[in-house]
Amino acid sequence: MVHFFEGTNKEEVRYKKTACLGIGTASKLKEYQIEPDFVGTEDIIDVANYFINKIDQDFVLFPRAEVSKRSIQKRLNSNQVEDLIVYKTIEKDILLERIYDVILFTSPSNVRAFFNSGNTIGESQRAIAIGLSTKSELESFNVEAGLAISYLEKDWLEAVLSTNLT
Repeated sequence: MVHFFEGTNKEEVRYKKTACLGIGTASKLKEYQIEPDFVGTEDIIDVANYFINKIDQDFVLFPRAEVSKRSIQKRLNSNQVEDLIVYKTIEKDILLERIYDVILFTSPSNVRAFFNSGNTIGESQRAIAIGLSTKSELESFNVEAGLAISYLEKDWLEAVLSTNLT
C-alpha cells in the first residue's frame, strides 16, 4: 500500500469511495487519513455479492498483488474494473526446525511456500486456513484444515477451538 500512495495524489484518493478487504487494510488506509466506505470481513463470496450490490455501475480500481484470485473483479462487468498491480508475493523457502501444535495459513501462497520448502504437517498438528481459497489450497496438499471465515482474530480463535487438537 505504501508504494501505491508514493505515486498517488493522496488528496484525490481521500475524496473517492474506497473499499478494502479486512480490518488490517482499513487500518492502514486510516493512517493516510482515508476512511474506507466499505470493509469486507466475512466470507469473500458474501463480501463480493454485497459489494457488487453497493457499487451499482461505478468504475472500480483494485490495487492488488500480482497473483490474485480476483474474486470480486470476476463478478463485475469488465468495463467497471481496473486492476492495478502494486506488489508481488514472493514465496520464500524456509524449512522449519520446530514442531508447532497449530499452523495458521493466511493465504494460498503461504500454503505453497510452506510445503514447497519441505515442511510437513504431522498427525498431532492442526492446520487452520483463513478463507476458502486457502482451505482449498491446503486440500490440494491433502491436508484437512479448520476454517477461519475472516481475518478477525476472534474467527482465528474460534477455528482453533473448534479443531480437534490431540
